[in-house]
Amino acid sequence: MSLETSPGTARDVALSGYELMVTARQIELECVRLSGHWYAAIGEEAVLAGAYGLSSQHGDVLFPHYRGAMVVHYLRGRSLEDLFLSVLARKGSSSQGRHIAPLDGWLQGDVMPWTSYMLGPNIPFGSGAALALSRSTTDRVAIVGLGDGTAGTGDFHEGLNMASALNLPVVFVCHNNQFSISTRPQEVLATESIASWARGYQMPSVTVDGNDLKQVQAAVGEAVRRARRREGPSFVECLTFRRTGHFASDHAPYRDSAELAMWEKRDPIESWERELVNQWNMSRSDLKEIRTRLEEVVKQAAATAETAPHADEEDLSLEGVYDR
Repeated sequence: MSLETSPGTARDVALSGYELMVTARQIELECVRLSGHWYAAIGEEAVLAGAYGLSSQHGDVLFPHYRGAMVVHYLRGRSLEDLFLSVLARKGSSSQGRHIAPLDGWLQGDVMPWTSYMLGPNIPFGSGAALALSRSTTDRVAIVGLGDGTAGTGDFHEGLNMASALNLPVVFVCHNNQFSISTRPQEVLATESIASWARGYQMPSVTVDGNDLKQVQAAVGEAVRRARRREGPSFVECLTFRRTGHFASDHAPYRDSAELAMWEKRDPIESWERELVNQWNMSRSDLKEIRTRLEEVVKQAAATAETAPHADEEDLSLEGVYDR
């Protein structure tokens, strides 16, 4: 899908992007309510919707950043109830309570899990998947998400070098939300921008406003089309802001309140509402109705999951799992 298509189709895509962002926000809010140690992506919805929802297609292999990963699972068809069952590690979840989100993948939707439990390895994993795709007869691509802090790891440089040297069909999307736990990227990364680092590996690299759905979708969409044509990897750095602490119960005393207020005024959902009203003649009342309906659907799914029993010993047993 693209926001640059025919007027009628573009309007539908624009509304779809709004619905994805609203749902993503409510998913994250419910996860924060359910877990004080949730790593929320509140404020980063335009990156999630634009990069993984509007720019990819089923069959593409996704290696999302851990922050917002469950939203990516939803975008690829995972039910809301199963998502929350996984967050709570309850009986009836896809992993039967063995695995707690967001580290589990959603293989039915080609969303890869965090098999290493470490930041960084998903980058060379993504390049490896792209290598396999490059040897197939399809036009499938890999999309890899990472944070600004992850750009300081060896996996970042090794993964990008591999992708460029082998001309692989992979798109790297950096969620630069201004913090690596409590550290600003400019304090620890020896580069003026993460995109400039990527550019050194001879791949097209751009920096966009990560709170502007149109900019994110345009940049990632073009990178994906380039990868489908087997013209090599690309890198998109999305400047956004992490509006919570590193995890839900982190009060983030290291954060500047004036900066937070400035980013809250640039809320991606509210900005897109203005776009829909001004560009596509949608009414505020219609948008409010859509938002309320979607929020209630997510809340109900979370409430239903909370009533599910905890996994028992039989559920957690690994007997026979590896024989399947």
